[in-house]
Amino acid sequence: MDRRQALKDTAMRLFVEEGFQQTSTARVSKVAGVATGTLFTYFASKDDLINTVYAESKSELMAFILEKVNESDPSIKILKSIWKQGVKWGLTNPIQHRFIQLFEASAYGLAYAENHDNKIENMITEASIELGNNDDHLPESLIIRIINSNQNALIDYLLSEENGEYNKALTNQMLDVTLAGLMK
Repeated sequence: MDRRQALKDTAMRLFVEEGFQQTSTARVSKVAGVATGTLFTYFASKDDLINTVYAESKSELMAFILEKVNESDPSIKILKSIWKQGVKWGLTNPIQHRFIQLFEASAYGLAYAENHDNKIENMITEASIELGNNDDHLPESLIIRIINSNQNALIDYLLSEENGEYNKALTNQMLDVTLAGLMK
């Protein structure tokens, strides 16, 4: 593994275990087994490291999801594909999943979201409107948060209670519950 990757992997794990504020660049470097200054060869700052780890993790997640989504499918099928792929990725990549959760719930996530469009979130919003959330128009950001929260809860449950095993029936049931709560 190259140094840059070792730094990213170590930082991700430490940020998940200890938090952004409590994890210093010196600690990341030490645990990664590189000299302290080496981190700054690859990342301009701690914020750059955090944002890079997020951007690359989110890109990996989105690519994994989109490889199974056919944009010409009916909205409900697109939504189900996004949901199932997201669950599978979270179970396969638990540290990255938890890092993305941590990042998106932080000030880093708020700042990042203002400057980046998310194709998957746009597809979810379009699907939810087409499927019935068009009478009262729930705010798009609320729809995304509800779906993400329920999906994250399912992934966390499966990681802690089901030994990280994908449970198709429970995944489908949780999606049905989520959609029932959004649709009239």
